Amino acid sequence: MLKIAVNRQRFVEKPGREIEWESFNSSFVNMELDVIRLCNAIYLGHAYCPWMDGKRKGENFLLAQHIAIDMDCGDERATLDSLIQHPLVVAYGGIVHETPSHKPDAPRARVIFILDEPITNADGYKAAIQVVSDLFDGSDPACVDAAHFFYGNGRLYMLTRPEAIWFNPDACLPLSELRRYAKMRNEQRRAQAALPTPWRVAPPSNTFDPDHVTDTIIGKAAAGERNRLGFWLACKLAEEGLARHVTEQYMRRYQVAVMHLGKDAYTVGEAMASIASAYRTVAA
Repeated sequence: MLKIAVNRQRFVEKPGREIEWESFNSSFVNMELDVIRLCNAIYLGHAYCPWMDGKRKGENFLLAQHIAIDMDCGDERATLDSLIQHPLVVAYGGIVHETPSHKPDAPRARVIFILDEPITNADGYKAAIQVVSDLFDGSDPACVDAAHFFYGNGRLYMLTRPEAIWFNPDACLPLSELRRYAKMRNEQRRAQAALPTPWRVAPPSNTFDPDHVTDTIIGKAAAGERNRLGFWLACKLAEEGLARHVTEQYMRRYQVAVMHLGKDAYTVGEAMASIASAYRTVAA
């Protein structure tokens, strides 16, 4: 069961200035729900946030067992079809739903990951949100407050649009994986100042061949080298101008091929962390 606070007030549309914030922030109830019941709450227009010890505010943070990523970019990256194909969602995603601000020509959605155990430290929770947010191109970087809430989407109930919520009732993102992603991200940031010297892997032509490069790096991978080579591959694909979603496909191929080289599995999250770092490096 998921520990999450749900607001007793219901909204069909995202409220404006008329909202009574004192009443709203005092109306969250700490609950234990399964994924289907949380989907129902979202569908009916109830907001949700971490457990609070009293009114919703940062100093009252008690615990959190979910991480929600706000995809407010208004383009293809925020469509349900795109998000449910994101490798981290495929592996660990719990819920993806359209937000009240969603429009067909300006899609907006939210991705929710259910954690295997609650996080009881506010700073640790903010750091965990940041780690996951970095893995989604187009996510809102401001949504890292430990007391941050998200509106449900009562419009879905009014319009009878259950297809606007996708869920996996058995999904779970282990905290151990988040810690690995955080450690890897820190290592990659240190490495960005001195990227590995590339060796010649392209076929003898002036045309960049991402399939050949990916297969070559897979052939070079060995225990202890997977993260370094994965980071190099992500940087190479980014430098050659591949769209991020295309790079994700090649990195997914690499992740599957080298996953069991070593004592611990090379995970989807580690591959996605390499992509996030690579595209930050290229943009710098």
